[in-house]
Amino acid sequence: MVASQPTELNEADFLEEKAPANVESRRRYPRKTARWRIEVQNTRKLIFKGSTLNVSQDGIQFSLQHGLATGEQIFITISAFAQGMAFEIKCIAKVCHCTISGSLFNIGVQFVRIDEKAVNFLANYTAVTEIG
Repeated sequence: MVASQPTELNEADFLEEKAPANVESRRRYPRKTARWRIEVQNTRKLIFKGSTLNVSQDGIQFSLQHGLATGEQIFITISAFAQGMAFEIKCIAKVCHCTISGSLFNIGVQFVRIDEKAVNFLANYTAVTEIG
């Protein structure tokens, strides 16, 4: 069961940066380990699948078999599961860093556009225990 479906996003959303007012260059919110499925689509419509590493209210870190360019905007769909409930997160994010770790790329992104229900879900999820 999916708890929430955010508003539909289209190509125009990639062109305009609609950052939340509270976004800063440094982390403001606690992170928590999360191993959820993630699907990433870039502006060239290429789709990559991977797994999240950790999440916060304003960004996530995940791993893919392909690297992404710093500054690139991407469309993300996350299949989250917490407290016995499935939740789908759809958002647009900006790549902040991309590093190689073994045979995978670890990618950190900051949300550019995400709906309030998804932010609340992430806030509740990360409130339980945070990581360094």
